[in-house]
Formats: sequence, C-alpha cells, structure tokens
Amino acid sequence: MSAYRASKPFSVPASTLKDRIKGRVETNATVGPETIFSEQEERKRHDHIIYKAKIGYGYSKKSIQYMARDFAAYLGKHFKQEQTSLSDNWFYRFTNRWQDLKLVKPQKLSIARATT
Repeated sequence: MSAYRASKPFSVPASTLKDRIKGRVETNATVGPETIFSEQEERKRHDHIIYKAKIGYGYSKKSIQYMARDFAAYLGKHFKQEQTSLSDNWFYRFTNRWQDLKLVKPQKLSIARATT
C-alpha cells in the first residue's frame, strides 16, 4: 500500500508517513513540547486529585497549577524560577491527557453526604 493511500483513512499527511518509512523521523516521535512530568509522575498527581475529590476536597485550576509547580520543584525539574505556578497551557494539556478530570463549580457538602 502506498503512503498516499495509507494516509487517507487516518488523516495523516503522506509526507509524514514517507519520512517515517525512510527513517528521517523516528517512529515514536511526538508533536509539541515534551511534558514536564513523566507519565508515572502525572499519574501520581492525577490519583491524588481523584482521591481528594472522593473525600470531598476539590482543587481549583490555580491550586492544581501551584501544586504541580511545587511538585516539579521537589523533583528538581527545570522551569522558569519566577513562575509562581505552571501555565494555563500546561493545565489544559494535563486535563486533556487525563480526561476523567473535570472542572466543576464547588458546592457545599451536606451533612448527610459527609457522614456516609
């Protein structure tokens, strides 16, 4: 099958397939900047956020960004030192990778729900 015919069903440019076939681009190359955290490190953040939500403590967008910046500093990751939190772009890419995380408006927890 030609690169052109293979590109159509997957909406991938034929030139991209040709470059990968000829070895000009690595087959595992990705588009865009690298993430600041590895998949395991992101999973830790994700699991922590999910756990806290289950016990009734939610995080705002900003608090997740601050928490992630502190975690990155703890791990010795490189980022702009004057940043007080990670960027909005980081946050939206993070929530795009972990689609079960949703931003919802906080609500009071009823006493009946809190005691169950």
